[in-house]
Amino acid sequence: KVIITYATLISLLTTSILGYFIANSITGPIRTLTKKAKALAKGNFNQSIEVKSNDEIGELGMMFNFLTKELRESIEKMDLERSKLDTIFNYMAEGVIAIDRKNRLIHANSIAKKILNILRRTLTGSST
Repeated sequence: KVIITYATLISLLTTSILGYFIANSITGPIRTLTKKAKALAKGNFNQSIEVKSNDEIGELGMMFNFLTKELRESIEKMDLERSKLDTIFNYMAEGVIAIDRKNRLIHANSIAKKILNILRRTLTGSST
C-alpha cells in the first residue's frame, strides 16, 4: 500500500512538472508575440519574432514577421510619396491650396500663402 502511494505521488509530481513545461512552451511564445504586438501598436515597427518551431505558433510568428516587414515597407513608401508631394507643392510656381470636406483650409503652399496672405495658424492640418 505504501509503494502504491509513493508511486502515485511520484507520477503526480512528474506529470505536474511535465505539464508545467509543456504549458510554458505554448504560452511563452504567445506572451512574447503579445508583447511585440503591443509595441507594434504603439508605433515601434522594428519588431520581429524568433521562430523556433514549424507548428501553428511558429507559423503565427512567421506571419507576424511578414506583416511587420510589409507594414514597414508601406510606411516607407508613404513617407517617400509624401516627401515627393511636399517638394512638388513647395516648388510649384502656382499657388495650391487644399480644403477638407468641411471647407476648412488644410494645406497651402508658399506661393498660395503669399497670394492670399495666409498666416500659418490659419491652417488646420499638420502639413503647411
